[in-house]
Amino acid sequence: MLIPTALEIDELMKKVECGNVITVATIRDYLTKKYKVDFTCPLTTGIFVWIDVRSPQAFSFGLLREQQKKISPKEKRTSLHTGAHLKQTEA
Repeated sequence: MLIPTALEIDELMKKVECGNVITVATIRDYLTKKYKVDFTCPLTTGIFVWIDVRSPQAFSFGLLREQQKKISPKEKRTSLHTGAHLKQTEA
């Protein structure tokens, strides 16, 4: 069993291009193959992904502000109350 480090998870997360999705299972599969082990600990991988996603450096506040300017006030209230993620739309 592999227990990944937070830095390794952070490096993998930074390789994902904006707009693409990577799952914890994908990260675990990649690390399992890289280190030729039976499996990667799902708990520590999930915790480090959670920490990385919520770190201030990982979040682009400028992009969020630009997205908020493009939607109506009603949509802003809806997205804030439902917890829906703002997604950049192409016009």
